[in-house]
Amino acid sequence: MRMFHRSGLILCLAAVLVSAETGCPYPEDVYPCTCVKGQLYELTCDHVDDPHVLLRVFENSRRYTFDVFNLKRSTLQYIPHQIFDDIKMFYFLMFNVTLRNLFDEVPRRDP
Repeated sequence: MRMFHRSGLILCLAAVLVSAETGCPYPEDVYPCTCVKGQLYELTCDHVDDPHVLLRVFENSRRYTFDVFNLKRSTLQYIPHQIFDDIKMFYFLMFNVTLRNLFDEVPRRDP
């Protein structure tokens, strides 16, 4: 019985550690976007015209926390609501972006 509790605790700690890594994902995982670390971890997507590209980039980045997400010089039908489901980011900035709708659906909100 004790072994189960210890292994359960180790599993929980591992899940917490894996859930939000610092750093940048591999460049091929976020292409055509780029991640850089200056004073902050910044993910920048430039000249994106397909919302599925953003979705793929964020699906490949679920383990990471970004301080800033920059969307630049892009024309999109919408921003996929799922990018906000599992990714932790503090700032979402848009520069010279044209959107038909802000989101495809309202992003869910965790309590």
